[in-house]
Amino acid sequence: MRTTGFRWRAAGLALATVTASSAMLAPAAAEELERGPGLYAPCAIDGDRMPMRTIIEEILEASPGPNTTEDDPPLYQQPSATERANLASGIAHMIAGSRHTALQYFALAGYEACQGRMDEVPTWYSRDVLVYDNEGRGSGTRGRPMLVYREEATGLGEGGIVLGVPHASEDGVPEMALNAFSTMRDTVRGVVLAGTHRCNSTTNSDDDGTTPECGRHYKISDMAHQFDSPLPSQAQTDFQVMHDGLRTGHPTSNQLQMHGMQNNNPNEHDEGFEISDGGDAEADLVDEAVERAHAAYAAALTTAMNAGGLTAAEQTELSWLTTCQAYTIEGPPAVEVPASNRHCGRNSDQGQLERARGHGARWLHIEISRYIRDSSSIDPTVFNSIQPALRAIAAG
Repeated sequence: MRTTGFRWRAAGLALATVTASSAMLAPAAAEELERGPGLYAPCAIDGDRMPMRTIIEEILEASPGPNTTEDDPPLYQQPSATERANLASGIAHMIAGSRHTALQYFALAGYEACQGRMDEVPTWYSRDVLVYDNEGRGSGTRGRPMLVYREEATGLGEGGIVLGVPHASEDGVPEMALNAFSTMRDTVRGVVLAGTHRCNSTTNSDDDGTTPECGRHYKISDMAHQFDSPLPSQAQTDFQVMHDGLRTGHPTSNQLQMHGMQNNNPNEHDEGFEISDGGDAEADLVDEAVERAHAAYAAALTTAMNAGGLTAAEQTELSWLTTCQAYTIEGPPAVEVPASNRHCGRNSDQGQLERARGHGARWLHIEISRYIRDSSSIDPTVFNSIQPALRAIAAG
């Protein structure tokens, strides 16, 4: 197992796997019961309370790697049908506010839950929830995903955005999602993080497409390239179960799957970003969500860069702010923004699944260049440029 470079690690913490017949709760769950059914235990490591981000980083650090050496074996395991069903029930009860029952189902699924804040030491009244597999912190990891959920979401109603990160190996993408959850309390409902490198498994997925990664075949450890069933009860991964649970509990929420651009052609620029529906190169979404999100992102990013004077890299970046769909920015003067068919997420299995279920208008795919991802960890003004895009999507 790889133990360095947390950026491509992903998630899951919890108790040791609990079978459906045992019905025993983890220590954190037991502590919660002693305090009463109204609260989850504060997030902690070995009894010491910690911000959620500290726990998440530890999980990401230990998550299964790309399976390229003997020290990095294939550890990812698909969950059983019973585990998936218990996880789904736990999420439903969590959203309904039935914390005692939620903890019981999470335990049966091999997960636990705690409450806290992303960047603050939690108290008994920190009401964001982290659902994780505690085994993910050590050698027993199965590469399971993690869910961060905003229980008290003032201003979100039943809407908001759910951010999905299927490839935790893409530098900067997990951080951008967690930063958005931390700072955008009126916009981001939750974050779902994959718990394994996309290439960890040696088993090919049902997606028979080709990829420059993983020996040219998608693996079952790739959360963006599995053909899950249109029926939520038959989803094959916990990653999908978590998305399905949030979709069911918050049907008007918008789901945004976040990716980092992979520049495999040295003669091709890799700046900018694209927003699409994960299907055809020229997206045609209800309410023109692609257009509004792209226009907001481009305007905010341009303002952020111009504030300090443009470097050569920033000038190149702005010249490649492109989209998968042509549209017009209202004037005066009006600006025609051309379509670009570069990194448009045309083969997203999860996007196809959402459209098959009738949710295509509330699911978007975003590709973010390395320039933007790297800058987000250095210059907060560049990171903040993603916020208008997310709010534009939420408004849909």
